[in-house]
Amino acid sequence: MLNICICQLIKDEQRYIEEWIDYHLNLGISKFVLFEDYNSTSHLEVLSKYGNKVILYKLLDVLNDDEIKVIKDNTLDANRQHAVWQCFYRLHKNDFDCCFFIDPDEYIHCDYDIFHNDLQYLYEDPTISIIRYKWKCVTANGNIKDPFPNQKYSIVNTYTQLLNNKNLEYDSNFKCAIFLRKIKSYNDFNHIPHGPWEGNHITYSPIPIYHYLTKSWEEYVWRLLQKGEQQNKKYDRKLETFFEINTDLLSYKDDLMKEYQNVKYKYNDYT
Repeated sequence: MLNICICQLIKDEQRYIEEWIDYHLNLGISKFVLFEDYNSTSHLEVLSKYGNKVILYKLLDVLNDDEIKVIKDNTLDANRQHAVWQCFYRLHKNDFDCCFFIDPDEYIHCDYDIFHNDLQYLYEDPTISIIRYKWKCVTANGNIKDPFPNQKYSIVNTYTQLLNNKNLEYDSNFKCAIFLRKIKSYNDFNHIPHGPWEGNHITYSPIPIYHYLTKSWEEYVWRLLQKGEQQNKKYDRKLETFFEINTDLLSYKDDLMKEYQNVKYKYNDYT
């Protein structure tokens, strides 16, 4: 069986990260390589129970000078993520057969045997080094407010309604896995997952990644505010995304947009 890991930058994911890890451990992921953002609260207490299944880095403790320059590069849309991918490749390029780059609100939706058989088949093809996966949105199931305030709960069991909008599912939102031993250099790796997708070394898997981006209006807005997105020129567009995913809540849109600033004060207990 292949040695598979998940790599990601995390920030204040204490409420949801255990289910995400448990789910993917059951799917056969060997290890999680997580980089804790420099302005995040600590995940150490939550993650300590996983022992060597989780490698947790504090972001600024492991980046080298070149990777810190990446964070300061204003030409990149996701500076810190690019720095994390570069650092991960430097530290772990020889440690794993395959690495997935998915967030703590994204779940590989597949049967165990199908998942591993598909990966093994593609791994044995010498022409393939990158796999693209479809990214499918799951709606907030009509929730404006948090359905389980001040407690942890199962995302997978709570949110079950898929968005029926192929423009949002497939056009630009693809996730990827990389066969690390087939990547020739970091320059090649650096094009994943936000750069060019050219060449015959890429293939496409029918296995979807379920994205639980919107759990409720309150939680979604809090996430944007918590990440400082209100300073981002794309912030208004991101607010619109909620209603593109949750069309059943469009009738509440005007009222909700007027009071979104009040949301951040309700979620301080989760960080």
